[in-house]
Amino acid sequence: MSKITELFSDFNNQITVSVKDKSDVVIGQNFLLDITLQSNNTLPESIKINFDIQYGLTLNSISTPSLSPDKKNATAIVDLTVNNNLSPDKIASYTVSATGIGSLNVSYTAKKINEPTIKFQANKLYLTTPMEDNTPGDGNNNYIIYRAILNDYRGQPIANTPVTILSKIDKEIDKKFTVTKDDDNDLGIIKSEFYHNLIFITAYSDSKGEVSFRVYPNKGTAAVLELELSIMGVSENNKALTVYIILPRPTDSYEWLPAPDIADLHGNKLIASGSRQTFNVIINKYSPMSDTDSVIFFNQYGVVLPVEVIGDATKPDHSFQLYYDMFPLYQQSQFYYVIAHTSGDSMYSSVVDLTYTGGGDNQPSDEFSRPLDPPVIYSSLARPPLDASDDEYIIQEYDIVNLDTIDDYRNNGGIDLFIKIVGTSDLNSETKPKFGDKVFLVMYVNSSSKIINKSMPVTIKTVVGENTSTNIIPIPHEMLVDIASYSDTGYPGVIYFEYYIDSEGIRTYSKDWQSQISTVSPGGGDN
Repeated sequence: MSKITELFSDFNNQITVSVKDKSDVVIGQNFLLDITLQSNNTLPESIKINFDIQYGLTLNSISTPSLSPDKKNATAIVDLTVNNNLSPDKIASYTVSATGIGSLNVSYTAKKINEPTIKFQANKLYLTTPMEDNTPGDGNNNYIIYRAILNDYRGQPIANTPVTILSKIDKEIDKKFTVTKDDDNDLGIIKSEFYHNLIFITAYSDSKGEVSFRVYPNKGTAAVLELELSIMGVSENNKALTVYIILPRPTDSYEWLPAPDIADLHGNKLIASGSRQTFNVIINKYSPMSDTDSVIFFNQYGVVLPVEVIGDATKPDHSFQLYYDMFPLYQQSQFYYVIAHTSGDSMYSSVVDLTYTGGGDNQPSDEFSRPLDPPVIYSSLARPPLDASDDEYIIQEYDIVNLDTIDDYRNNGGIDLFIKIVGTSDLNSETKPKFGDKVFLVMYVNSSSKIINKSMPVTIKTVVGENTSTNIIPIPHEMLVDIASYSDTGYPGVIYFEYYIDSEGIRTYSKDWQSQISTVSPGGGDN
């Protein structure tokens, strides 16, 4: 197993430990420490390793040393816990020694982790099963990179810290995958470990607090890969996005499942209706079908989230809701699905060629529940960071957005409106997006001169030590200028704002904000 080590050397005798001296550890963390003794001489069967704690740690157990076949190496596993009563940045220390080998003094810095900021992520949603040897290195990019960042409560990196990686396929992981460091210059293989009936992988953060490793599927492997990161004793398991290793599409079309049935498909045109933002897809019964089968939808660009589950295999067909905006407007697209069995086997459907032509009402949909707070809209007179002193510039819902509202774009860098979304560190909040959430602000405008449907992504800021963060999206002048009232009725145009959180393809919507808008100068043009 590849380990980062700290070394004591007395001529030809060495003591190494797997968590190096001056590493950070997390207050309350339980971790395993590998101790290795090395000697040019034969070690006695009765070799004993002494482990003496100076401060800040609890020794749960230490295994009997195991000798190598040539008896020149011995290894032992120490089960340690970082004491909960340690203050942040205090030192935890111990000495390990063995007769005839020497001693090694090791100290760690205790850190209080900022648990809500841990995001365990995979860089790919699926891979096609390699049909040749999938050897790490040599330009081979047929692998998944997993990453997470460890920060303390002050936002500083937690460095060289062991974390535990768990897999639902347990002992199969070494058979189906090769796990390595994420370093082109050092692709050291990381083997799984077994301790107290638990199979896991140990990975380490680097000096910047980043945990990063690669997973290569072995030749012929088809699998559903679900990995979780845990700081044992401290954090809940952080689950990465499930990655599907699926077999290549069969060349014989007779092996394909029927194409998905789309209700809103007219010929080869997908046409929206009303204010709905989703369309219905039906998958007919296939064989073999299981409750746990995953349904993975694809367009021409790749996987479309969320991945669905069959749930009830006794039903004659299964219906799923997908978003129209998974397809680009007025471009020829492809659509199909893959069934991924938990065994790893996969089945492909036929491909549907279609063009999404839009249609429907250009406004927030009434088909979603809306638990999140609405965005707050400010006129061009406001100035970031949009604190209480700017409250007088808040535009209330149903007030009109007009030339006076946007006129100070001349003095603020060309911004007509400022949109504020408030994020929170409270993981239990149901009304605000959380720090680190990926959010999309959507603006709709309907008028006689402009029709706008614009989605603007933003990641909710993390503010260390604060309960909330202010996130500002500016609306540039060229977007909202010259929006005309309807000539037949004289009514102003209508503008809406909403936002949604996208979590692995599952959207949670805010309450929407609506107003009238008219921004054409009396004489025409941009005064």
